[in-house]
Amino acid sequence: MAACSGPLSESELRGKALYSANCYECHEESPPGLKKTPPRLHDIFSRQVLPDGTTPASNASLRHVILYGQRTMPAFSGRLNEQQIGDLIAYLHRI
Repeated sequence: MAACSGPLSESELRGKALYSANCYECHEESPPGLKKTPPRLHDIFSRQVLPDGTTPASNASLRHVILYGQRTMPAFSGRLNEQQIGDLIAYLHRI
């Protein structure tokens, strides 16, 4: 599914704020100390698989990565609640 145009919903706006606070620094600006540059997340749902090359690009897969981390990405379990994860995923559908 390609990113949509038009105004963001309330959920997507909350997700955008969460993305800015928790994801942007690594996925957009990549701090110089990282050994590997994290993937950009724009159009992530237009791909067949997530950037790891094997995990299906689905809400459930992305939720799992957000909760438990993957490779150098930290886990957000206990840091983000279910509503926040849903809002973040809704926003990722739009970028």
